[in-house]
Amino acid sequence: MQTLIGSNDLGSFIFTYSYVFIFGACLGSFFMVVGLRLPQKENLITPSHCDNCQTRLKPWHLIPLVGYLVLRGKCSNCHQKIPAIYPLFELLTGTLFTLIVYLMRFNQETIIALLFISLLLTCTVSDISSRKILNSITYPAFILFLILRLTVSQLNPWWFALVGAGIGFTILLLLGLLSFAMLKQKGMGGGDIKLFTVVGVVIGPLPVLVVLVSASVLSLLYVGVDFMITKKFKRKLPFGPFIALAALLVYIYISGMWDQVMRLF
Repeated sequence: MQTLIGSNDLGSFIFTYSYVFIFGACLGSFFMVVGLRLPQKENLITPSHCDNCQTRLKPWHLIPLVGYLVLRGKCSNCHQKIPAIYPLFELLTGTLFTLIVYLMRFNQETIIALLFISLLLTCTVSDISSRKILNSITYPAFILFLILRLTVSQLNPWWFALVGAGIGFTILLLLGLLSFAMLKQKGMGGGDIKLFTVVGVVIGPLPVLVVLVSASVLSLLYVGVDFMITKKFKRKLPFGPFIALAALLVYIYISGMWDQVMRLF
């Protein structure tokens, strides 16, 4: 894989990155299924079907991006429109995977980067669709990333992963308790706290604080723009997507990929 990625041969270049994009798009479709079904305790291996008429989708309908185009964005049976978020999410995942592999090549950190993006995307879907970030996702992710950070690709120094996890967990737990004490209502979900703990493991103590500030700013901007458009103030909104976006941006910056992107332009 590394030879192909570093090769100057145009055919190898196109083949490699086409493969990475298709692989990422297929995983994006799977992440969407996991994020939508797990919170509802639905079986992940149940055949996909139209939400309106329950007609089973044929195998070629499930091909990422292509299936949506073949169906022309509608169910083949009842002609109900298929939400465009499905192909867009597949496109986003495929693009992110391709960008990561192109910028980082294929090494130990690339594995962590792709797994990290997978976690953030899945949690985003889950939190938006059901306002839940499940323990069945965050617990295995915490164990996996902690093992990888202590063995395969360590932070510098290595114990930053442990400190980052501790800070990520503690600071969001304190914010949640403070919000409950002041507002007498649940302000920070347990899923957000656990996701933030995993983020701390991956990026370390100082960057995780930057993620918190960035996620808070992004959420406030969203609320402000939404208020200007709808003239309604949203008191409750999922915080997970803002954590995910901020974590992705900070990770891209601290891993050196941001400089490479700037050089491309």
